[in-house]
Amino acid sequence: MSDPSMPGLFRAWLGTHAGASAYAGVGASFGGILMVLALALGKESVWTWFFAGALIPPGILAFAFTTDWMFEKRLRSLKHMHDEKLITKPLYEEQLERAMAWRADRLYGNGGDGSSRRIASSSKKPTLTPGSRPMDTDPGN
Repeated sequence: MSDPSMPGLFRAWLGTHAGASAYAGVGASFGGILMVLALALGKESVWTWFFAGALIPPGILAFAFTTDWMFEKRLRSLKHMHDEKLITKPLYEEQLERAMAWRADRLYGNGGDGSSRRIASSSKKPTLTPGSRPMDTDPGN
């Protein structure tokens, strides 16, 4: 990091959190809070405090997000958005199917990525023939 001043550190912290998942962001924030607390208390092993603190929120969030209560809340939210015409019927059905696949993977395994019950629209992969290019590449390069 070229700028060790407080605004530079703050920008680096914001940049790190902007590119992180919710779990990583909350974990790093809580770990940082415990690290500052350890510094204030004069503890020598501040990194131990950071890493211990970084593991607490993701564990709690993972537990909370996989509860039946949270899943039911998500399904009710999807239904409400569909009823209020905030999302289309195909989008509602796709999101519902994805939610059900995610839940089944959490309960019964298969890596947790929905791979056991991929919906038809997301499971289609482009087929490449010799000499063809993927659609997301620029043919001018």
